[in-house]
Amino acid sequence: MRHLGFQASLCVALLRGSSPSSQSARLKPLLADLGANRVSSVLKEGGCVSQLLVGVLSDTHGRLPEDAYAELADCDFIIHAGDICGQGIMLELGGLAPVCAVLGNNDYPEYGESVGTVATPRIGGVRFLVTHTPTDLRAILSGRTNVLKPGDPVPQVAIHGHTHVPELLRGSAASPADVVLCPGSVTRPRGGSKRQLAKIAIENGAVREIRFVELE
Repeated sequence: MRHLGFQASLCVALLRGSSPSSQSARLKPLLADLGANRVSSVLKEGGCVSQLLVGVLSDTHGRLPEDAYAELADCDFIIHAGDICGQGIMLELGGLAPVCAVLGNNDYPEYGESVGTVATPRIGGVRFLVTHTPTDLRAILSGRTNVLKPGDPVPQVAIHGHTHVPELLRGSAASPADVVLCPGSVTRPRGGSKRQLAKIAIENGAVREIRFVELE
C-alpha cells in the first residue's frame, strides 16, 4: 500500500466502512486542504527557497500508476493540469507534497472549492499559470480573459494538459511566458509519445531545469 502521509492515511482510516454519501462529505474538506489550498497558503506570501523540485503531471483519468507515483516522491510540490478523474488521486498526491490542481474537461467540481479551471500559484519565487486546455492557456496569456489584470506580472511558466502529448516551448513560441509546458499523460499517451510527466527544478527564484521523465 502506498504511503499517503499522516493526514491522508488518517482520512482513509476514517472513511473505511462509511457510506458513499458520508465519504463524499468527509472527502470534500480534506481534498480542499490537500489540493490547491495548501499551495496557496504556503506560497501566496511569495517566499523564495534556495532549491526545490516541482512535479508536473496531467490526464491521469482516474489512475495513478505506481511508476508515476514513485517518480513524484522526491518532489517538493506537485502540479496536476487536469482530467484528474478521481478523488483518490488527490489523496495520494497530497500525501507526497502540496498539490496545485485544475479541473479538466472530464472532471467535476468535487475536489474542494479552490480546485477550479485556472490556477496561478507562485512556487519558489517563480510565477506559474495552470489550465487544462492549451486554448484556455493562450486566451489568458493573450489578455482575452480577465484572469490576468492590466499590470499583473506575466507568468514565467505556463502549463496545460489535455493533448496527452508532451511539449516544451520557449522563446517566441512561449511568449509572453518564458516557458509553455505540457507534461503529456501518465496513463494515455498520444502522438507516439510514451507515458510521462515533467519535473521543474527551481533554484534561487528561477527555473534551472525542466525535464521529461518517461515511464515504462
